[in-house]
Amino acid sequence: MIETKPKSIKIAGVIIIVISTLVILLNLIGAAIFMFLSDLKDNSYAHLNSLDNQLSLDSLLIGVAVFMTILGVLFLISGINIFKYKLWANRLATFISVFYIIYIWILMWWASFYLIENPGNVLGTLEFWELFTAVFLTVPAIILIWYLNIKNIKRHFER
Repeated sequence: MIETKPKSIKIAGVIIIVISTLVILLNLIGAAIFMFLSDLKDNSYAHLNSLDNQLSLDSLLIGVAVFMTILGVLFLISGINIFKYKLWANRLATFISVFYIIYIWILMWWASFYLIENPGNVLGTLEFWELFTAVFLTVPAIILIWYLNIKNIKRHFER
């Protein structure tokens, strides 16, 4: 008797595909906007290599956007193949999710120190935004890791 595979795995694959596509598009758009805005600024202090100047911050934000785009592409590949019940895609999505959780918490930790050092920053007016953002962005990844590694779900993936 052929065992039917749960449709929830395909639904998880579709959700991963949709979210990763949004991550890719939004980060590419964000990087393009930061690149455009940084070109409009005065480049007379571009030789300084400090996070205290706005050009360095813009470069850092562009780097974050590019890095998140790469993660999004890997996540898209895993989502497409989770839809096809591939075990390696399950493992890739789990690895990317764990890495993403660590990355987001480090990024939010850095952002909190940056805001403390720059009290005039607009984001400094929001209390606990880093914690809220980290929790908001990592809870879905934790749920995904849990779901993909349930024994009853994992056994449906082909090696």
